Amino acid sequence: PWYLLVPCWTRPAWTPTDVVRTYRQRMQIEQSFRDFKTHLGVRGLQLKVRVPERLGRLLLAFCLAYALLVLLGATPAGHRARRDLEVLRRTPRHGTRRTLSVLTVAMIMLSHPRHARRALQAVARLLHRWARMRSAYRLPLFSFRRALPPPPRK
Repeated sequence: PWYLLVPCWTRPAWTPTDVVRTYRQRMQIEQSFRDFKTHLGVRGLQLKVRVPERLGRLLLAFCLAYALLVLLGATPAGHRARRDLEVLRRTPRHGTRRTLSVLTVAMIMLSHPRHARRALQAVARLLHRWARMRSAYRLPLFSFRRALPPPPRK
């Protein structure tokens, strides 16, 4: 069983269902941390760069590549690839039966012959939108105002 504690001032605003739903959403963040450390090889990474500007450029390139992969995995092409590649769990774990993160889906797409062409086309579209200073991804219908509890009353 889960025992979730929330501040007493959230009581009128949040139902237990709201609290559990919000807690389940946190698993996507946990998956992202795992991916960042393992799949991208950041765990145990030791950089020996003496020029701070070089390190800054390297980290910027790394972060842009990471963001591009996450966006690729969240595109419609990523959703189609997920349906083709993913083996779902028999029973839900942390509120989902999925086993692959969007980052993993994107990395598989780029390396899988059946999905590579579509993945490269999606990457080109994302880069084109970035170059035109447009949003590369539209946020899902998740409202942060609804997810965050109201401030305490004075």
